[in-house]
Amino acid sequence: MTPITLLALLASDAVACGGFFCNTEPVDQSGEVILFSVDSEQETVTMHVQVEFTGAAEDFAWVVPVPGTPELGLSHSVVFDELLGKAAPSYWMQEDKSGCEDEFDGYDDWADTDTDADADADTDADADADNESGVTVLATDTVGAYETTTLAADDSAALVEWLQDNDYDVPDQLDPYLEPYVADGMNFVALKLAAGASSGELAPLSLTYDGTTPVIPMQLTAIAATPDLPLTVYVLGDQRAVPDNYLHVTLHPLAIDYWSGGSNIDDVIRRGANEAGGHGFATELAVPAHDVSANFMGVSVYQAEKMRTHRDPYDWVTRLPVYDIEGTQEVLEVLRVHVPAPSHVDETSFYNFPSYYQSEYSQITDFDADAATDDLLEFEVQPRIEAQALLDDAGWVTRMRSSLSPEEMTLDPMFVLNPDVGQVEGSMVLTTDYLCGEYGDSLYSDEARQRLVYPHDQTVVIPSEEDLFALGLTPFEWVQREYDPAAALYIVQLGGSGEGVVVVDNGVGNDPDTAVNSAEGCACDSGAPSLAWFPAFGLLMLARRGGSAAD
Repeated sequence: MTPITLLALLASDAVACGGFFCNTEPVDQSGEVILFSVDSEQETVTMHVQVEFTGAAEDFAWVVPVPGTPELGLSHSVVFDELLGKAAPSYWMQEDKSGCEDEFDGYDDWADTDTDADADADTDADADADNESGVTVLATDTVGAYETTTLAADDSAALVEWLQDNDYDVPDQLDPYLEPYVADGMNFVALKLAAGASSGELAPLSLTYDGTTPVIPMQLTAIAATPDLPLTVYVLGDQRAVPDNYLHVTLHPLAIDYWSGGSNIDDVIRRGANEAGGHGFATELAVPAHDVSANFMGVSVYQAEKMRTHRDPYDWVTRLPVYDIEGTQEVLEVLRVHVPAPSHVDETSFYNFPSYYQSEYSQITDFDADAATDDLLEFEVQPRIEAQALLDDAGWVTRMRSSLSPEEMTLDPMFVLNPDVGQVEGSMVLTTDYLCGEYGDSLYSDEARQRLVYPHDQTVVIPSEEDLFALGLTPFEWVQREYDPAAALYIVQLGGSGEGVVVVDNGVGNDPDTAVNSAEGCACDSGAPSLAWFPAFGLLMLARRGGSAAD
Protein backbone atom coordinates (compact mmCIF):
# COMPACT_ATOMS: atom_id res chain seq x y z
CA MET A 1 0.00 0.00 0.00
CA THR A 2 1.36 3.42 -0.93
CA PRO A 3 2.06 5.45 2.21
CA ILE A 4 0.21 8.73 2.70
CA THR A 5 2.41 11.78 2.67
CA LEU A 6 1.04 14.03 5.37
CA LEU A 7 2.72 17.17 6.54
CA ALA A 8 4.05 16.91 10.05
CA LEU A 9 2.35 20.09 11.19
CA LEU A 10 2.34 19.44 14.89
CA ALA A 11 3.54 22.82 16.14
CA SER A 12 1.19 25.30 17.80
CA ASP A 13 0.00 27.65 15.08
CA ALA A 14 -2.67 30.18 15.98
CA VAL A 15 -4.42 32.88 14.12
CA ALA A 16 -5.27 36.31 15.20
CA CYS A 17 -4.93 39.95 14.62
CA GLY A 18 -5.70 42.57 17.16
CA GLY A 19 -4.41 41.05 20.35
CA PHE A 20 -2.78 37.85 21.60
CA PHE A 21 -2.61 37.31 25.28
CA CYS A 22 -0.56 34.53 26.83
CA ASN A 23 -1.03 35.96 30.30
CA THR A 24 0.98 39.21 29.95
CA GLU A 25 4.04 37.83 28.18
CA PRO A 26 4.67 38.95 24.59
CA VAL A 27 4.13 36.14 22.12
CA ASP A 28 7.00 35.15 19.86
CA GLN A 29 5.55 36.09 16.49
CA SER A 30 7.58 35.21 13.43
CA GLY A 31 5.26 37.25 11.26
CA GLU A 32 1.65 38.19 10.75
CA VAL A 33 -0.01 37.48 7.41
CA ILE A 34 -3.44 38.86 6.57
CA LEU A 35 -5.57 38.51 3.44
CA PHE A 36 -8.34 41.01 2.72
CA SER A 37 -10.88 40.59 -0.04
CA VAL A 38 -12.87 43.72 -0.93
CA ASP A 39 -16.25 43.19 -2.63
CA SER A 40 -17.11 46.65 -3.94
CA GLU A 41 -20.54 45.58 -5.20
CA GLN A 42 -21.67 43.93 -1.97
CA GLU A 43 -19.72 46.50 0.08
CA THR A 44 -18.15 43.86 2.29
CA VAL A 45 -14.63 43.02 3.40
CA THR A 46 -13.54 39.46 4.14
CA MET A 47 -10.44 39.09 6.29
CA HIS A 48 -8.42 35.87 6.48
CA VAL A 49 -5.90 35.90 9.32
CA GLN A 50 -2.96 33.73 10.25
CA VAL A 51 -0.25 34.49 12.80
CA GLU A 52 2.45 32.12 13.96
CA PHE A 53 3.29 32.21 17.65
CA THR A 54 4.49 30.09 20.52
CA GLY A 55 2.39 29.66 23.64
CA ALA A 56 0.16 27.23 25.51
CA ALA A 57 -3.18 26.62 23.82
CA GLU A 58 -5.10 26.95 27.08
CA ASP A 59 -3.81 30.51 27.39
CA PHE A 60 -5.01 31.46 23.94
CA ALA A 61 -7.49 34.32 23.68
CA TRP A 62 -8.21 36.58 20.77
CA VAL A 63 -10.12 39.85 20.83
CA VAL A 64 -10.53 41.83 17.62
CA PRO A 65 -12.59 44.98 17.03
CA VAL A 66 -14.98 44.85 14.07
CA PRO A 67 -17.75 46.97 12.59
CA GLY A 68 -21.20 45.45 13.05
CA THR A 69 -21.72 41.74 13.56
CA PRO A 70 -19.38 39.83 11.22
CA GLU A 71 -19.93 36.43 9.71
CA LEU A 72 -17.25 34.06 10.96
CA GLY A 73 -15.93 31.02 9.18
CA LEU A 74 -12.88 28.84 8.72
CA SER A 75 -10.12 29.72 6.32
CA HIS A 76 -7.45 27.28 5.19
CA SER A 77 -3.68 27.13 5.56
CA VAL A 78 -3.34 26.59 1.81
CA VAL A 79 -4.51 30.18 1.24
CA PHE A 80 -1.42 31.54 2.95
CA ASP A 81 0.91 28.86 1.59
CA GLU A 82 -0.16 29.56 -1.98
CA LEU A 83 -0.04 33.34 -1.71
CA LEU A 84 3.30 33.38 0.05
CA GLY A 85 4.68 30.98 -2.55
CA LYS A 86 3.13 32.26 -5.77
CA ALA A 87 2.17 35.89 -5.11
CA ALA A 88 5.52 37.00 -3.78
CA PRO A 89 8.41 38.95 -5.30
CA SER A 90 11.59 37.41 -6.65
CA TYR A 91 14.98 39.03 -6.96
CA TRP A 92 17.28 37.63 -9.60
CA MET A 93 20.09 38.53 -11.95
CA GLN A 94 20.74 38.52 -15.67
CA GLU A 95 24.33 38.57 -16.89
CA ASP A 96 25.61 39.72 -20.28
CA LYS A 97 29.09 38.50 -21.20
CA SER A 98 28.46 38.55 -24.92
CA GLY A 99 31.46 40.74 -25.67
CA CYS A 100 33.90 38.73 -23.60
CA GLU A 101 36.40 36.34 -25.16
CA ASP A 102 35.86 33.73 -22.43
CA GLU A 103 32.07 33.69 -22.97
CA PHE A 104 30.56 31.56 -25.72
CA ASP A 105 26.91 31.29 -24.72
CA GLY A 106 25.82 34.90 -25.03
CA TYR A 107 23.40 35.85 -22.29
CA ASP A 108 23.68 33.85 -19.11
CA ASP A 109 20.39 34.12 -17.25
CA TRP A 110 20.23 32.56 -13.84
CA ALA A 111 17.78 32.54 -11.00
CA ASP A 112 18.67 32.79 -7.32
CA THR A 113 19.97 29.61 -5.74
CA ASP A 114 20.81 31.09 -2.44
CA THR A 115 -19.11 32.90 3.55
CA ASP A 116 -21.26 30.31 5.20
CA ALA A 117 -18.49 28.10 6.23
CA ASP A 118 -19.88 27.27 9.65
CA ALA A 119 -22.38 24.41 9.56
CA ASP A 120 -22.40 24.26 13.36
CA ALA A 121 -23.27 27.92 13.89
CA ASP A 122 -25.36 28.61 16.93
CA THR A 123 -26.06 32.29 16.57
CA ASP A 124 -28.20 33.83 19.27
CA ALA A 125 -30.51 36.22 17.42
CA ASP A 126 -31.78 37.63 20.69
CA ALA A 127 -28.90 39.64 22.07
CA ASP A 128 -28.04 38.91 25.68
CA ALA A 129 -27.91 42.40 27.15
CA ASP A 130 -26.47 43.08 30.59
CA ASN A 131 -27.28 46.73 31.09
CA GLU A 132 -25.55 46.83 34.44
CA SER A 133 -22.22 45.62 33.04
CA GLY A 134 -22.35 47.72 29.88
CA VAL A 135 -21.61 44.65 27.74
CA THR A 136 -24.06 43.13 25.24
CA VAL A 137 -23.69 39.69 23.70
CA LEU A 138 -24.70 40.04 20.05
CA ALA A 139 -23.96 36.49 18.86
CA THR A 140 -22.29 33.26 19.92
CA ASP A 141 -20.84 30.67 17.62
CA THR A 142 -18.62 27.60 17.32
CA VAL A 143 -16.21 27.75 14.40
CA GLY A 144 -13.96 24.75 14.16
CA ALA A 145 -12.01 24.54 17.41
CA TYR A 146 -13.06 28.04 18.48
CA GLU A 147 -15.83 29.31 20.69
CA THR A 148 -16.67 32.81 19.51
CA THR A 149 -18.71 35.63 21.00
CA THR A 150 -19.50 38.95 19.34
CA LEU A 151 -19.87 41.73 21.89
CA ALA A 152 -20.92 45.36 22.10
CA ALA A 153 -19.61 47.47 24.96
CA ASP A 154 -19.80 51.05 26.13
CA ASP A 155 -16.99 50.75 28.67
CA SER A 156 -13.58 49.15 28.07
CA ALA A 157 -13.00 48.23 31.72
CA ALA A 158 -16.38 46.48 31.81
CA LEU A 159 -15.47 44.62 28.63
CA VAL A 160 -12.22 43.34 30.17
CA GLU A 161 -14.10 42.25 33.28
CA TRP A 162 -16.70 40.41 31.17
CA LEU A 163 -13.99 38.60 29.22
CA GLN A 164 -12.18 37.53 32.37
CA ASP A 165 -15.43 36.39 34.02
CA ASN A 166 -16.16 34.24 30.96
CA ASP A 167 -12.79 32.47 30.95
CA TYR A 168 -10.98 34.56 28.35
CA ASP A 169 -7.37 34.74 29.48
CA VAL A 170 -6.81 38.48 28.99
CA PRO A 171 -4.79 40.77 31.27
CA ASP A 172 -6.06 43.79 33.16
CA GLN A 173 -3.71 45.93 31.05
CA LEU A 174 -5.94 45.34 28.03
CA ASP A 175 -8.30 48.13 29.13
CA PRO A 176 -6.50 51.16 27.59
CA TYR A 177 -5.89 49.26 24.34
CA LEU A 178 -9.61 48.56 23.95
CA GLU A 179 -10.76 52.05 24.92
CA PRO A 180 -10.19 53.77 21.50
CA TYR A 181 -12.27 51.09 19.76
CA VAL A 182 -15.05 51.36 22.34
CA ALA A 183 -15.06 55.14 21.81
CA ASP A 184 -15.39 54.57 18.04
CA GLY A 185 -18.45 52.37 18.54
CA MET A 186 -16.77 49.18 17.33
CA ASN A 187 -17.99 45.73 18.34
CA PHE A 188 -15.62 42.95 19.40
CA VAL A 189 -15.19 39.32 18.42
CA ALA A 190 -13.73 37.27 21.27
CA LEU A 191 -12.39 33.77 20.65
CA LYS A 192 -11.11 30.98 22.85
CA LEU A 193 -10.56 27.31 22.28
CA ALA A 194 -13.57 25.03 22.64
CA ALA A 195 -13.58 22.43 25.39
CA GLY A 196 -11.23 19.56 24.53
CA ALA A 197 -9.44 21.44 21.76
CA SER A 198 -5.68 21.36 21.58
CA SER A 199 -3.13 23.77 20.19
CA GLY A 200 -2.78 21.64 17.08
CA GLU A 201 -6.37 22.31 16.16
CA LEU A 202 -5.94 26.04 15.72
CA ALA A 203 -6.71 27.10 12.17
CA PRO A 204 -6.94 30.29 10.12
CA LEU A 205 -10.22 32.16 10.36
CA SER A 206 -12.25 34.36 8.06
CA LEU A 207 -14.41 37.30 9.08
CA THR A 208 -16.78 39.05 6.67
CA TYR A 209 -18.11 42.45 7.66
CA ASP A 210 -19.74 45.49 6.09
CA GLY A 211 -17.51 48.12 4.49
CA THR A 212 -14.97 48.55 1.73
CA THR A 213 -11.92 49.67 3.74
CA PRO A 214 -9.69 46.95 5.21
CA VAL A 215 -8.26 47.93 8.59
CA ILE A 216 -5.74 46.16 10.82
CA PRO A 217 -6.26 46.86 14.55
CA MET A 218 -2.58 47.32 15.31
CA GLN A 219 -3.18 49.37 18.46
CA LEU A 220 -4.65 46.32 20.12
CA THR A 221 -1.84 44.10 18.84
CA ALA A 222 0.72 46.26 20.63
CA ILE A 223 0.04 44.74 24.04
CA ALA A 224 1.50 41.36 23.05
CA ALA A 225 3.78 42.04 20.08
CA THR A 226 7.53 41.60 19.84
CA PRO A 227 9.84 44.27 18.33
CA ASP A 228 9.98 44.63 14.55
CA LEU A 229 6.97 42.40 13.89
CA PRO A 230 6.94 41.56 10.14
CA LEU A 231 3.54 42.24 8.62
CA THR A 232 2.43 40.96 5.21
CA VAL A 233 -0.90 42.12 3.79
CA TYR A 234 -2.61 40.79 0.68
CA VAL A 235 -5.61 42.61 -0.79
CA LEU A 236 -7.90 41.18 -3.46
CA GLY A 237 -10.05 43.78 -5.16
CA ASP A 238 -11.15 45.51 -8.36
CA GLN A 239 -8.02 47.67 -8.38
CA ARG A 240 -4.59 47.80 -6.84
CA ALA A 241 -4.65 48.48 -3.10
CA VAL A 242 -2.54 51.13 -1.39
CA PRO A 243 -2.06 52.26 2.21
CA ASP A 244 -4.34 55.17 3.01
CA ASN A 245 -3.23 56.55 6.38
CA TYR A 246 0.28 55.04 6.25
CA LEU A 247 2.97 56.18 3.82
CA HIS A 248 3.94 54.15 0.79
CA VAL A 249 7.61 53.15 0.48
CA THR A 250 9.32 52.30 -2.79
CA LEU A 251 12.36 50.25 -1.79
CA HIS A 252 15.76 51.46 -2.97
CA PRO A 253 17.16 48.88 -5.43
CA LEU A 254 20.75 49.54 -4.34
CA ALA A 255 19.85 48.43 -0.82
CA ILE A 256 18.71 44.96 -1.95
CA ASP A 257 21.17 42.09 -2.23
CA TYR A 258 20.29 40.65 -5.65
CA TRP A 259 23.33 38.37 -5.52
CA SER A 260 21.66 36.36 -2.75
CA GLY A 261 18.18 36.50 -4.22
CA GLY A 262 17.11 39.37 -1.97
CA SER A 263 17.96 37.55 1.26
CA ASN A 264 18.15 40.90 3.11
CA ILE A 265 14.69 42.09 2.02
CA ASP A 266 13.19 41.82 5.51
CA ASP A 267 15.83 44.19 6.83
CA VAL A 268 15.33 46.62 3.91
CA ILE A 269 11.58 46.67 4.58
CA ARG A 270 12.20 47.26 8.30
CA ARG A 271 14.52 50.15 7.54
CA GLY A 272 12.16 51.56 4.94
CA ALA A 273 9.26 51.54 7.41
CA ASN A 274 11.47 53.30 9.95
CA GLU A 275 12.40 55.94 7.38
CA ALA A 276 8.66 56.52 6.96
CA GLY A 277 8.38 57.28 10.66
CA GLY A 278 7.38 53.73 11.59
CA HIS A 279 4.17 53.99 9.54
CA GLY A 280 4.99 52.81 6.05
CA PHE A 281 4.20 49.91 3.70
CA ALA A 282 6.15 48.75 0.67
CA THR A 283 4.30 47.23 -2.27
CA GLU A 284 6.14 44.13 -3.41
CA LEU A 285 3.58 42.99 -5.97
CA ALA A 286 0.42 44.42 -7.57
CA VAL A 287 -0.80 42.56 -10.64
CA PRO A 288 -4.03 41.43 -12.29
CA ALA A 289 -5.35 38.37 -10.45
CA HIS A 290 -5.17 36.22 -13.57
CA ASP A 291 -1.38 36.66 -13.53
CA VAL A 292 -1.19 34.87 -10.17
CA SER A 293 -1.05 31.09 -10.47
CA ALA A 294 -2.21 30.42 -6.91
CA ASN A 295 -4.65 27.51 -6.62
CA PHE A 296 -6.53 27.07 -3.36
CA MET A 297 -8.63 24.12 -4.49
CA GLY A 298 -6.09 21.32 -4.55
CA VAL A 299 -8.26 19.04 -6.73
CA SER A 300 -11.07 19.95 -9.07
CA VAL A 301 -13.54 17.38 -7.71
CA TYR A 302 -13.67 15.99 -4.17
CA GLN A 303 -15.11 12.47 -4.19
CA ALA A 304 -17.00 12.66 -0.93
CA GLU A 305 -19.55 9.98 -1.76
CA LYS A 306 -16.84 7.47 -2.55
CA MET A 307 -15.13 8.32 0.73
CA ARG A 308 -18.32 7.43 2.61
CA THR A 309 -18.28 3.89 1.23
CA HIS A 310 -15.05 3.04 3.06
CA ARG A 311 -16.46 2.04 6.43
CA ASP A 312 -13.21 0.66 7.84
CA PRO A 313 -10.80 3.30 9.28
CA TYR A 314 -7.79 1.71 7.59
CA ASP A 315 -9.52 1.72 4.21
CA TRP A 316 -10.73 5.29 4.69
CA VAL A 317 -7.29 6.62 5.59
CA THR A 318 -5.45 4.78 2.83
CA ARG A 319 -7.94 6.11 0.26
CA LEU A 320 -7.07 9.74 0.99
CA PRO A 321 -4.12 9.92 -1.45
CA VAL A 322 -6.10 7.89 -4.00
CA TYR A 323 -8.67 10.70 -4.02
CA ASP A 324 -5.92 13.36 -4.13
CA ILE A 325 -6.48 14.57 -0.58
CA GLU A 326 -3.38 16.50 0.46
CA GLY A 327 -1.66 16.24 3.81
CA THR A 328 -2.66 19.60 5.23
CA GLN A 329 -3.03 20.72 8.83
CA GLU A 330 -6.80 20.61 8.33
CA VAL A 331 -6.74 16.96 7.20
CA LEU A 332 -4.48 16.11 10.10
CA GLU A 333 -7.02 17.51 12.55
CA VAL A 334 -9.80 15.39 11.02
CA LEU A 335 -7.63 12.31 11.42
CA ARG A 336 -6.86 13.16 15.03
CA VAL A 337 -10.56 13.28 15.85
CA HIS A 338 -11.83 10.26 13.90
CA VAL A 339 -8.78 8.00 13.65
CA PRO A 340 -6.69 8.87 16.72
CA ALA A 341 -3.20 7.44 16.90
CA PRO A 342 -2.56 5.17 19.91
CA SER A 343 -0.49 6.79 22.64
CA HIS A 344 2.40 4.37 22.11
CA VAL A 345 2.65 5.10 18.35
CA ASP A 346 4.29 8.07 16.69
CA GLU A 347 1.44 10.10 15.21
CA THR A 348 3.23 11.09 12.02
CA SER A 349 4.24 7.50 11.25
CA PHE A 350 0.75 6.25 12.09
CA TYR A 351 -0.82 8.42 9.38
CA ASN A 352 2.02 8.38 6.87
CA PHE A 353 2.56 4.61 6.91
CA PRO A 354 -0.79 3.01 7.80
CA SER A 355 0.23 -0.37 6.35
CA TYR A 356 2.71 -0.72 9.22
CA TYR A 357 -0.07 -0.28 11.78
CA GLN A 358 -2.98 -2.32 10.43
CA SER A 359 -3.47 -4.07 13.76
CA GLU A 360 -3.75 -0.71 15.55
CA TYR A 361 -6.25 0.55 12.96
CA SER A 362 -8.34 -2.60 13.45
CA GLN A 363 -8.73 -1.72 17.14
CA ILE A 364 -10.62 1.50 16.29
CA THR A 365 -14.17 0.19 16.56
CA ASP A 366 -16.17 3.41 16.70
CA PHE A 367 -15.10 4.86 13.34
CA ASP A 368 -17.90 6.69 11.51
CA ALA A 369 -17.10 7.17 7.82
CA ASP A 370 -19.98 9.60 7.31
CA ALA A 371 -18.92 11.81 10.21
CA ALA A 372 -15.27 11.74 9.14
CA THR A 373 -16.21 12.65 5.56
CA ASP A 374 -18.50 15.43 6.77
CA ASP A 375 -15.65 16.91 8.80
CA LEU A 376 -13.32 16.55 5.85
CA LEU A 377 -15.78 18.58 3.77
CA GLU A 378 -16.26 21.21 6.47
CA PHE A 379 -12.66 21.79 7.50
CA GLU A 380 -10.69 20.86 4.36
CA VAL A 381 -12.91 21.28 1.31
CA GLN A 382 -15.38 24.11 1.94
CA PRO A 383 -12.79 26.69 3.08
CA ARG A 384 -10.77 25.98 -0.05
CA ILE A 385 -13.82 26.46 -2.29
CA GLU A 386 -14.76 29.76 -0.68
CA ALA A 387 -11.20 31.10 -0.80
CA GLN A 388 -10.85 30.13 -4.45
CA ALA A 389 -14.06 32.01 -5.25
CA LEU A 390 -12.60 35.17 -3.71
CA LEU A 391 -9.47 34.86 -5.85
CA ASP A 392 -11.43 34.07 -9.02
CA ASP A 393 -13.68 37.10 -8.52
CA ALA A 394 -10.81 39.50 -7.81
CA GLY A 395 -9.44 41.85 -10.44
CA TRP A 396 -6.12 42.54 -8.72
CA VAL A 397 -3.82 41.00 -6.15
CA THR A 398 -1.68 43.39 -4.09
CA ARG A 399 1.01 42.37 -1.62
CA MET A 400 2.28 44.98 0.86
CA ARG A 401 4.77 44.57 3.70
CA SER A 402 5.87 46.49 6.74
CA SER A 403 7.58 46.03 10.09
CA LEU A 404 6.29 47.50 13.34
CA SER A 405 7.36 47.51 16.96
CA PRO A 406 4.86 47.91 19.81
CA GLU A 407 5.71 51.60 20.30
CA GLU A 408 4.90 52.22 16.61
CA MET A 409 1.48 50.54 16.79
CA THR A 410 -0.31 53.80 17.48
CA LEU A 411 -2.31 53.97 14.26
CA ASP A 412 -4.47 51.29 12.67
CA PRO A 413 -3.37 50.94 9.01
CA MET A 414 -6.16 51.36 6.47
CA PHE A 415 -6.08 50.34 2.82
CA VAL A 416 -8.03 51.61 -0.18
CA LEU A 417 -8.30 50.67 -3.83
CA ASN A 418 -6.70 53.16 -6.20
CA PRO A 419 -7.36 52.93 -9.98
CA ASP A 420 -4.69 55.51 -10.85
CA VAL A 421 -1.51 53.76 -9.73
CA GLY A 422 0.32 51.28 -11.86
CA GLN A 423 1.25 47.63 -11.75
CA VAL A 424 4.16 46.41 -9.61
CA GLU A 425 5.85 43.39 -11.13
CA GLY A 426 6.90 40.68 -8.74
CA SER A 427 10.00 39.76 -10.74
CA MET A 428 12.80 42.23 -10.01
CA VAL A 429 15.84 41.86 -12.28
CA LEU A 430 19.34 43.25 -11.88
CA THR A 431 21.22 43.18 -15.19
CA THR A 432 25.00 42.83 -15.06
CA ASP A 433 26.85 43.84 -18.24
CA TYR A 434 30.53 42.90 -18.39
CA LEU A 435 32.29 45.77 -20.19
CA CYS A 436 34.68 43.51 -22.08
CA GLY A 437 36.55 45.50 -24.74
CA GLU A 438 34.60 48.69 -23.95
CA TYR A 439 36.02 51.91 -22.54
CA GLY A 440 39.48 50.29 -22.49
CA ASP A 441 38.43 47.33 -20.34
CA SER A 442 39.91 43.86 -20.67
CA LEU A 443 38.40 41.31 -23.05
CA TYR A 444 38.11 38.80 -20.21
CA SER A 445 35.08 38.89 -17.95
CA ASP A 446 36.94 38.45 -14.67
CA GLU A 447 39.17 41.44 -15.50
CA ALA A 448 36.47 43.76 -16.93
CA ARG A 449 34.36 46.16 -14.96
CA GLN A 450 30.68 45.40 -14.52
CA ARG A 451 27.79 47.75 -15.27
CA LEU A 452 24.81 47.10 -13.00
CA VAL A 453 21.39 48.22 -14.26
CA TYR A 454 18.80 48.10 -11.49
CA PRO A 455 15.00 47.75 -11.87
CA HIS A 456 14.40 51.51 -11.51
CA ASP A 457 17.11 52.18 -14.13
CA GLN A 458 19.85 53.24 -11.74
CA THR A 459 23.19 52.41 -13.33
CA VAL A 460 26.26 51.58 -11.27
CA VAL A 461 29.68 50.54 -12.53
CA ILE A 462 31.67 48.39 -10.15
CA PRO A 463 35.23 47.03 -10.29
CA SER A 464 36.06 43.74 -11.98
CA GLU A 465 35.66 40.42 -10.24
CA GLU A 466 39.43 40.23 -9.91
CA ASP A 467 39.65 43.65 -8.25
CA LEU A 468 36.71 42.93 -5.94
CA PHE A 469 38.43 39.73 -4.85
CA ALA A 470 41.59 41.70 -4.08
CA LEU A 471 39.51 44.06 -1.94
CA GLY A 472 37.82 41.16 -0.17
CA LEU A 473 34.40 42.51 -1.11
CA THR A 474 31.34 41.05 -2.83
CA PRO A 475 29.62 43.25 -5.42
CA PHE A 476 26.81 43.98 -2.94
CA GLU A 477 29.27 44.93 -0.20
CA TRP A 478 31.08 47.26 -2.59
CA VAL A 479 27.85 49.03 -3.54
CA GLN A 480 26.89 49.44 0.13
CA ARG A 481 30.32 50.79 1.03
CA GLU A 482 30.37 53.32 -1.80
CA TYR A 483 26.78 54.56 -1.66
CA ASP A 484 25.32 53.60 1.73
CA PRO A 485 21.83 53.78 0.15
CA ALA A 486 18.71 54.55 2.11
CA ALA A 487 16.16 51.74 2.26
CA ALA A 488 13.51 53.98 0.66
CA LEU A 489 13.92 55.29 -2.86
CA TYR A 490 10.66 57.22 -2.59
CA ILE A 491 8.18 57.76 0.21
CA VAL A 492 4.76 58.78 -1.05
CA GLN A 493 1.42 59.73 0.46
CA LEU A 494 -1.28 57.86 -1.46
CA GLY A 495 -5.04 57.62 -1.23
CA GLY A 496 -8.07 56.37 -3.12
CA SER A 497 -7.18 58.27 -6.30
CA GLY A 498 -4.26 59.99 -7.96
CA GLU A 499 -0.60 59.12 -8.19
CA GLY A 500 0.26 60.47 -4.77
CA VAL A 501 2.49 63.19 -3.35
CA VAL A 502 6.19 62.42 -2.95
CA VAL A 503 7.41 63.45 0.49
CA VAL A 504 10.88 61.85 0.32
CA ASP A 505 12.90 61.50 -2.88
CA ASN A 506 16.22 59.63 -2.69
CA GLY A 507 16.60 59.12 -6.43
CA VAL A 508 18.11 61.20 -9.22
CA GLY A 509 18.30 60.11 -12.86
CA ASN A 510 21.66 59.25 -14.41
CA ASP A 511 23.26 58.58 -17.78
CA PRO A 512 24.81 55.09 -18.16
CA ASP A 513 27.64 56.36 -20.35
CA THR A 514 28.50 59.09 -17.87
CA ALA A 515 28.49 56.48 -15.11
CA VAL A 516 30.97 54.33 -17.05
CA ASN A 517 33.30 57.18 -17.96
CA SER A 518 33.37 58.49 -14.39
CA ALA A 519 34.31 55.09 -12.95
CA GLU A 520 37.81 54.67 -11.60
CA GLY A 521 37.91 51.04 -12.71
CA CYS A 522 40.42 49.98 -10.07
CA ALA A 523 40.37 48.25 -6.72
CA CYS A 524 41.42 51.36 -4.85
CA ASP A 525 39.79 52.27 -1.57
CA SER A 526 39.67 55.91 -2.64
CA GLY A 527 38.27 57.58 -5.71
CA ALA A 528 34.84 58.66 -6.88
CA PRO A 529 32.10 56.01 -6.99
CA SER A 530 31.17 54.91 -10.50
CA LEU A 531 27.69 56.41 -10.54
CA ALA A 532 26.68 59.71 -12.08
CA TRP A 533 24.27 60.55 -9.27
CA PHE A 534 24.36 60.48 -5.51
CA PRO A 535 21.37 59.70 -3.29
CA ALA A 536 19.88 62.79 -1.67
CA PHE A 537 19.40 61.49 1.85
CA GLY A 538 17.07 63.07 4.34
CA LEU A 539 13.50 64.30 4.23
CA LEU A 540 12.95 66.33 1.09
CA MET A 541 9.44 67.65 1.57
CA LEU A 542 8.54 67.92 -2.07
CA ALA A 543 5.16 68.56 -3.60
CA ARG A 544 6.12 66.67 -6.73
CA ARG A 545 3.70 64.17 -8.22
CA GLY A 546 4.83 61.04 -10.03
CA GLY A 547 3.23 57.65 -10.68
CA SER A 548 6.55 55.81 -10.79
CA ALA A 549 7.19 56.62 -7.16
CA ALA A 550 4.23 54.46 -6.15
CA ASP A 551 5.62 51.37 -7.86
